Amino acid sequence: MYFWKVDDLVKDFKSGNVSQKEELKYLVVFTVAMTIFTDPFMYLDISYNFNDTLITTFVLIISVYGLNACYKINALGDDKDYMVRMMCIGLPVLIRTFLFVLFPLLILVGILEENVCESVFSPEQEFISVGTSIYMVIAAIICITSYFFYLATKIRAVSTQINT
Repeated sequence: MYFWKVDDLVKDFKSGNVSQKEELKYLVVFTVAMTIFTDPFMYLDISYNFNDTLITTFVLIISVYGLNACYKINALGDDKDYMVRMMCIGLPVLIRTFLFVLFPLLILVGILEENVCESVFSPEQEFISVGTSIYMVIAAIICITSYFFYLATKIRAVSTQINT
């Protein structure tokens, strides 16, 4: 794996010397690096609490596990085009996961937080945002797990040529 010698990596790609397993390594490292490097910057000017750290941790763990699971499923099938499948199939799976999992969960979280806030604060008190709630942590875990589960079923379908 190259971390600095981009030209050598380009040569390896041109000569066909980058295996599916090597591509997986790059994808996992890229995912971890992007999460680590971008997550704290998303919270500039917003309070960053322990629950935000939990979300980041669970997203990293589930993502690494999900990427590896999808790789193994693809390898057990025809073992072709792992990266292309992950990116191409991953996009519509992401959109569907957003619409059918995340969006309803955010509505539910809003309802739960509204009810909890009403029971904790008196009507005279102004609602004070306390940052990311435990409900958001649970919603994030459900959403990212759903994404990789759904993606894995589609990777299985395409790698074994089973129509679903």
